[in-house]
Amino acid sequence: MEAPESAWNDEIGLVKQGDEAAARRLVEGLYPHVIRILRSHLPNRSDEEDAAQEVFMKMFAKIEQWRGDQGFDHWVARIAVNHCRDRLRQHRARHVITYSDLGVEEAAFVSHLQAQHGDAAAPERPEATLAVLDKLLATLNEREQTVIRLLDLDQRPVREIAALTGWGESKIKVTAMRARRKLAARLEKLERTPPP
Repeated sequence: MEAPESAWNDEIGLVKQGDEAAARRLVEGLYPHVIRILRSHLPNRSDEEDAAQEVFMKMFAKIEQWRGDQGFDHWVARIAVNHCRDRLRQHRARHVITYSDLGVEEAAFVSHLQAQHGDAAAPERPEATLAVLDKLLATLNEREQTVIRLLDLDQRPVREIAALTGWGESKIKVTAMRARRKLAARLEKLERTPPP
């Protein structure tokens, strides 16, 4: 549940005065918002709690920098998106994906795609579909991953992505176009590769 901006202002004022209870309320109020961002941008769910803590540490370290000219939850979202980009950058992209990178269900999903030549619906295994998608996205650089996750997976408008990332709208559109081409080419290459 996100609080109205005036409630954030009250809590932020108290946090700046050293009120630990206000800091806890701020974290509790923003936690669902931050976790949604982390889950949609980071492929590995196992360390999302650590990532959330890091985002909140950054938020408190920079809280004096918040000017109030944008919504506080938007400001925190920008910190979270940048944190995701930093984590993705740390785990440099591999530009290929092979069958050995896939689990059993993921390989079955790709085999299904091969058999159907992409004409039929995906098998009734959304987990396998998402796992293959995450592995394909991991082959992109951090900027491309961020744009695809925000634009195509989260269905956010280009203008909102520009506000979150600080990039121009045309840069976002070009990045998305190139990233989609790379994903299509890598999936096609994977589909053409026979399983072991």
